[in-house]
Amino acid sequence: MNKKIQKIFVAAILSLSATQVFADIVAIKEANNQIGISFVATHVDYKETLSDGTIFDTEKGWVPGFGLSISAMKDVLFGNDYFEASFTRLNGNTNYQGSRGAGIYPGIYGSLAQSNGAQTTDMNVRYGRGFVINDQWMITPYAEIGHHQWKRNLGTTECIPTINPCGNSASEDYSNNYFSLGGMGQFSPNKTLVLSLNGSVGSTFNSSISGKGTNIAASCSYYCYSLASFGSQHLGSNITYKISALADYAFTKNIHGNIGLNYSAFKYGKSALFNVINYEPDSKTNYTTVNVGLGYSF
Repeated sequence: MNKKIQKIFVAAILSLSATQVFADIVAIKEANNQIGISFVATHVDYKETLSDGTIFDTEKGWVPGFGLSISAMKDVLFGNDYFEASFTRLNGNTNYQGSRGAGIYPGIYGSLAQSNGAQTTDMNVRYGRGFVINDQWMITPYAEIGHHQWKRNLGTTECIPTINPCGNSASEDYSNNYFSLGGMGQFSPNKTLVLSLNGSVGSTFNSSISGKGTNIAASCSYYCYSLASFGSQHLGSNITYKISALADYAFTKNIHGNIGLNYSAFKYGKSALFNVINYEPDSKTNYTTVNVGLGYSF
């Protein structure tokens, strides 16, 4: 074999090796360049506690919905620039356990149980940069900013006196923005499967609650104060964190399927007094979300 043929042979081997080395990184980038839609189910675990640690009320249950997302990894600013945006909407019911009390008259936890309507909306955007670790791993640190809203329909089955109704279609609207820093680790064992693990920590801000109800009747009990309308009440800022795992499988170069599990947690602080006797207690919310979706890789 002459030297010219040897050089061609060696070059071909090196080219093939390079293709094999970066083939799985290509799979990760293809998974990151995707438009997706998914079915989402979230388990809500919400708990309000009074200053002495006593539980005031809880909301629990699975709430279904859908999610839309778009992500891209392109060489724009620094190389492997990562952009992501998502929107999630849930509609359903939770199981409420609480009391007929309100504010400074909290009542006895467990004396009231009912099904409450729940609608949540989540939006977020991310920016990060991917770093190739080896032929199968990529790490992407990122910054994220987002918005969360929960519309809580309190119902009126237990709350309307026979003579003077004090409220109907009472609801509370919680909302907050948040900012967090996180990282995404991705592993691709082959050209079709990408496994991702996400984790982030940050803080909520502009947290608030407002309520809608009807006017308070003259002979109504103090519980009716919890059903009257009230304006925006500040709930402070607190730590928030999320962790998630996702498996993405490429059925074809463009059509992908994925399944994921996400856990998030955050807190709201105690509000000032409003409606004479009422206030919003400290609360903690935990969300466990399962999603199954389809995506188009571009």
